[in-house]
Amino acid sequence: MIFTPTFATDTGNAIWTECAEAIRAQVVDRGFEWVIGLHNPFPGSDNRNVLAQYQRARDIFLADGYEAMLTVEHDSVLPDEHAAQRMLDTDADVVYGVYILRHNLRQLNAWQYIGQHNLGGSLSYNCKEFRQAKAAGAWRVCGAGFGCTLFRRHVLERLPFRPVNWNSFVPDVPFAEDALRAGFVSKARFDVPVKHWDDGQWLNPFPEPGELGYRYWPGAWKGIPQWNCRYCKFDTLEGESTLLEHVDAVHGEWASIQ
Repeated sequence: MIFTPTFATDTGNAIWTECAEAIRAQVVDRGFEWVIGLHNPFPGSDNRNVLAQYQRARDIFLADGYEAMLTVEHDSVLPDEHAAQRMLDTDADVVYGVYILRHNLRQLNAWQYIGQHNLGGSLSYNCKEFRQAKAAGAWRVCGAGFGCTLFRRHVLERLPFRPVNWNSFVPDVPFAEDALRAGFVSKARFDVPVKHWDDGQWLNPFPEPGELGYRYWPGAWKGIPQWNCRYCKFDTLEGESTLLEHVDAVHGEWASIQ
């Protein structure tokens, strides 16, 4: 089952065309059913709708005989027709596609596994492990995000989707915590780079030099097609050699370019 939460519009729903085309193009050995979620019981952009959507999706999933549920949010684009199958073939309980989180600082949704008790930080800030993960393809992580995430049936049978607290109803980080502490293994597929829409552009987690979205930091120069150091909020550099020299001199192994 592939699940896409969205909302109704005057012309149908808010799913991006690129998202829909990529989902329809998926080739999965046992086939799949695409479920579009329109369950938004609260008015406007109330984030209680986010939790309600995923709770309804879990109910639908558990009521049928699906072996796994893959969430692909309405502003996310799978990279190729075999992306879902690669995630399904991964030896893990929870599998994340890799994309850029767009809230606050732009950073990878693949968060470092540091043990069974606490969530680690984004691999955007650990150059050495980031490069290892990208080379490996599949890499153990602790989360997070539901933009492109595969859940095995036994996981959702045990874990519900819950809010952070009375004031925050987005369930992705609480789920990552619960899965970690329950002993489930999560991996990120670095060969499933998912584009994510934000501020008038598609953010590519592994952009080419000069591609819009190369800068992970918001603010000044966002989207300028240049080689930008993603650890500096102010430096905009032209030319690969200049950037490499800057990274080596200023940041050492703790900063990277793709």
